[in-house]
Amino acid sequence: MKLYNYFLPLFFGLYSITSVAEVSVSGNTITVQGKLLNADADNLVELMNSNSISTVVFKNSAGGEWRAGMRIGNFLAARNITTLVEGVCASACALSFLGGEKRQFSRAGQAPILFFHVPYSASEQTTIENLKPAFFSWIESRTKRKIDPIFANGIDSSLSVRGGVFFFSSKDPIVKSQGGVTQICKGNEFRIPLDCEKMEEISALSMGIVDSD
Repeated sequence: MKLYNYFLPLFFGLYSITSVAEVSVSGNTITVQGKLLNADADNLVELMNSNSISTVVFKNSAGGEWRAGMRIGNFLAARNITTLVEGVCASACALSFLGGEKRQFSRAGQAPILFFHVPYSASEQTTIENLKPAFFSWIESRTKRKIDPIFANGIDSSLSVRGGVFFFSSKDPIVKSQGGVTQICKGNEFRIPLDCEKMEEISALSMGIVDSD
Protein backbone atom coordinates (compact mmCIF):
# COMPACT_ATOMS: atom_id res chain seq x y z
CA MET A 1 0.00 0.00 0.00
CA LYS A 2 1.35 3.42 -1.00
CA LEU A 3 0.72 6.03 1.64
CA TYR A 4 1.95 9.26 0.03
CA ASN A 5 -0.92 11.38 1.28
CA TYR A 6 -0.71 9.89 4.77
CA PHE A 7 2.92 10.55 5.56
CA LEU A 8 3.59 14.01 4.22
CA PRO A 9 1.02 16.00 6.19
CA LEU A 10 1.60 13.83 9.24
CA PHE A 11 5.37 14.07 9.42
CA PHE A 12 6.03 17.46 7.86
CA GLY A 13 2.85 19.39 8.57
CA LEU A 14 0.79 18.44 11.56
CA TYR A 15 3.77 18.19 13.91
CA SER A 16 5.61 21.31 15.04
CA ILE A 17 9.28 20.30 15.21
CA THR A 18 11.67 22.87 16.64
CA SER A 19 15.18 23.17 15.20
CA VAL A 20 16.83 23.99 18.54
CA ALA A 21 16.62 21.63 21.51
CA GLU A 22 14.60 22.64 24.53
CA VAL A 23 15.29 20.64 27.69
CA SER A 24 12.99 21.20 30.67
CA VAL A 25 12.42 19.62 34.08
CA SER A 26 9.07 19.06 35.77
CA GLY A 27 9.15 16.98 38.94
CA ASN A 28 10.93 13.72 38.16
CA THR A 29 10.50 14.12 34.38
CA ILE A 30 12.73 15.72 31.77
CA THR A 31 11.23 16.68 28.41
CA VAL A 32 13.53 17.02 25.41
CA GLN A 33 12.27 18.76 22.27
CA GLY A 34 13.99 19.78 19.05
CA LYS A 35 17.31 19.07 17.37
CA LEU A 36 19.85 17.18 19.48
CA LEU A 37 23.42 18.52 19.46
CA ASN A 38 26.39 17.75 21.69
CA ALA A 39 25.66 20.80 23.84
CA ASP A 40 22.18 19.41 24.48
CA ALA A 41 23.70 16.11 25.58
CA ASP A 42 25.84 18.06 28.08
CA ASN A 43 22.75 19.92 29.32
CA LEU A 44 20.74 16.73 29.77
CA VAL A 45 23.55 15.04 31.71
CA GLU A 46 23.88 18.06 33.99
CA LEU A 47 20.13 18.18 34.66
CA MET A 48 19.94 14.48 35.40
CA ASN A 49 22.90 14.65 37.76
CA SER A 50 21.31 17.51 39.70
CA ASN A 51 17.71 16.22 39.80
CA SER A 52 15.99 12.97 40.76
CA ILE A 53 14.80 11.89 37.31
CA SER A 54 12.89 8.70 36.50
CA THR A 55 11.39 9.59 33.08
CA VAL A 56 12.68 11.29 29.94
CA VAL A 57 10.14 12.34 27.30
CA PHE A 58 11.39 12.85 23.75
CA LYS A 59 8.94 15.14 22.00
CA ASN A 60 8.94 16.36 18.39
CA SER A 61 12.60 15.99 17.54
CA ALA A 62 13.57 15.57 13.89
CA GLY A 63 17.00 14.28 14.95
CA GLY A 64 20.38 15.94 15.18
CA GLU A 65 23.94 14.71 15.53
CA TRP A 66 24.72 10.98 15.60
CA ARG A 67 27.24 11.49 18.40
CA ALA A 68 24.74 13.42 20.53
CA GLY A 69 22.08 10.74 20.10
CA MET A 70 24.49 7.99 21.10
CA ARG A 71 25.88 9.97 24.04
CA ILE A 72 22.41 10.56 25.44
CA GLY A 73 21.35 6.96 24.81
CA ASN A 74 24.43 5.50 26.52
CA PHE A 75 24.07 7.87 29.46
CA LEU A 76 20.43 6.87 29.97
CA ALA A 77 21.27 3.18 29.57
CA ALA A 78 23.48 3.38 32.65
CA ARG A 79 20.45 4.42 34.73
CA ASN A 80 17.04 2.93 35.47
CA ILE A 81 15.16 5.41 33.29
CA THR A 82 11.83 5.21 31.46
CA THR A 83 11.79 6.90 28.05
CA LEU A 84 8.61 8.04 26.30
CA VAL A 85 8.09 9.30 22.76
CA GLU A 86 5.45 11.96 22.11
CA GLY A 87 4.97 13.24 18.59
CA VAL A 88 7.90 12.65 16.24
CA CYS A 89 11.19 11.22 17.52
CA ALA A 90 13.48 10.69 14.55
CA SER A 91 17.07 9.77 13.77
CA ALA A 92 19.38 10.80 16.66
CA CYS A 93 16.31 11.17 18.88
CA ALA A 94 15.33 7.53 18.25
CA LEU A 95 18.85 6.46 19.24
CA SER A 96 18.55 8.45 22.47
CA PHE A 97 15.11 6.96 23.17
CA LEU A 98 16.62 3.45 23.09
CA GLY A 99 18.65 4.30 26.20
CA GLY A 100 15.59 3.82 28.39
CA GLU A 101 15.34 0.68 30.50
CA LYS A 102 11.59 0.90 29.87
CA ARG A 103 10.56 2.39 26.52
CA GLN A 104 7.00 3.36 25.72
CA PHE A 105 4.78 5.30 23.35
CA SER A 106 3.24 8.24 25.20
CA ARG A 107 -0.52 8.46 25.66
CA ALA A 108 -0.34 12.24 26.14
CA GLY A 109 -0.36 14.92 23.46
CA GLN A 110 0.39 14.14 19.84
CA ALA A 111 0.43 10.57 18.54
CA PRO A 112 3.93 9.05 18.77
CA ILE A 113 6.18 8.23 15.82
CA LEU A 114 9.66 6.68 15.97
CA PHE A 115 11.79 7.00 12.84
CA PHE A 116 15.06 5.15 12.23
CA HIS A 117 17.49 5.64 9.35
CA VAL A 118 21.18 5.11 8.64
CA PRO A 119 23.43 7.91 10.00
CA TYR A 120 23.47 10.66 7.40
CA SER A 121 25.88 13.44 6.42
CA ALA A 122 23.92 16.61 5.67
CA SER A 123 26.99 18.30 4.20
CA GLU A 124 27.66 15.47 1.75
CA GLN A 125 23.99 14.52 1.25
CA THR A 126 24.75 10.83 1.70
CA THR A 127 24.49 8.07 4.27
CA ILE A 128 27.53 7.23 6.40
CA GLU A 129 27.78 3.54 5.63
CA ASN A 130 30.67 2.82 8.01
CA LEU A 131 28.42 3.71 10.96
CA LYS A 132 25.76 1.18 9.97
CA PRO A 133 27.26 -1.72 12.01
CA ALA A 134 27.32 0.47 15.14
CA PHE A 135 23.73 1.57 14.40
CA PHE A 136 22.49 -2.04 14.23
CA SER A 137 24.62 -3.07 17.22
CA TRP A 138 23.11 -0.32 19.39
CA ILE A 139 19.58 -1.44 18.56
CA GLU A 140 20.42 -5.08 19.27
CA SER A 141 22.10 -4.24 22.58
CA ARG A 142 19.05 -2.36 23.81
CA THR A 143 16.34 -4.70 22.51
CA LYS A 144 18.23 -7.88 23.49
CA ARG A 145 17.45 -9.50 20.17
CA LYS A 146 18.83 -9.77 16.65
CA ILE A 147 17.86 -7.18 14.07
CA ASP A 148 14.84 -8.37 12.11
CA PRO A 149 15.83 -8.93 8.45
CA ILE A 150 12.80 -6.93 7.31
CA PHE A 151 14.01 -3.93 9.32
CA ALA A 152 17.58 -4.35 8.03
CA ASN A 153 16.39 -4.57 4.43
CA GLY A 154 14.22 -1.51 4.91
CA ILE A 155 17.16 0.45 6.26
CA ASP A 156 19.49 -0.79 3.52
CA SER A 157 17.07 0.20 0.76
CA SER A 158 16.48 3.70 2.15
CA LEU A 159 19.63 5.62 1.33
CA SER A 160 18.58 9.16 2.24
CA VAL A 161 17.80 11.14 5.34
CA ARG A 162 14.08 11.00 4.51
CA GLY A 163 14.02 7.28 3.86
CA GLY A 164 13.90 4.73 6.64
CA VAL A 165 11.57 2.82 8.95
CA PHE A 166 8.72 4.53 10.77
CA PHE A 167 7.09 2.89 13.80
CA PHE A 168 3.65 3.94 15.06
CA SER A 169 1.59 2.95 18.07
CA SER A 170 -1.25 0.58 17.29
CA LYS A 171 -3.38 2.82 19.52
CA ASP A 172 -3.00 5.74 17.11
CA PRO A 173 -6.45 6.38 15.53
CA ILE A 174 -4.87 7.56 12.26
CA VAL A 175 -2.91 4.32 11.99
CA LYS A 176 -6.07 2.34 12.70
CA SER A 177 -7.98 4.11 9.93
CA GLN A 178 -5.22 4.25 7.29
CA GLY A 179 -3.26 1.12 8.08
CA GLY A 180 0.17 0.02 9.14
CA VAL A 181 1.95 0.34 12.49
CA THR A 182 5.21 0.14 10.50
CA GLN A 183 6.06 1.97 7.30
CA ILE A 184 9.20 1.54 5.19
CA CYS A 185 9.85 4.67 3.12
CA LYS A 186 12.18 5.45 0.26
CA GLY A 187 12.99 8.81 -1.25
CA ASN A 188 15.55 11.56 -1.09
CA GLU A 189 15.97 15.19 -0.04
CA PHE A 190 14.79 16.49 -3.39
CA ARG A 191 11.97 14.12 -4.33
CA ILE A 192 8.62 14.32 -2.60
CA PRO A 193 6.34 12.50 -2.05
CA LEU A 194 8.07 9.64 -0.33
CA ASP A 195 7.44 6.12 -1.55
CA CYS A 196 6.08 4.34 1.54
CA GLU A 197 4.65 0.89 2.12
CA LYS A 198 3.15 -0.59 5.24
CA MET A 199 4.88 -3.61 6.72
CA GLU A 200 2.65 -5.71 8.95
CA GLU A 201 5.31 -8.32 9.78
CA ILE A 202 7.26 -6.10 12.19
CA SER A 203 6.45 -3.44 14.75
CA ALA A 204 8.23 -1.47 17.45
CA LEU A 205 6.76 -3.94 19.95
CA SER A 206 7.76 -7.10 18.06
CA MET A 207 11.33 -5.81 17.71
CA GLY A 208 11.57 -4.86 21.38
CA ILE A 209 12.09 -1.18 20.60
CA VAL A 210 9.17 -0.46 22.90
CA ASP A 211 8.17 -2.81 25.71
CA SER A 212 4.50 -1.86 25.70
CA ASP A 213 2.10 -0.34 23.21
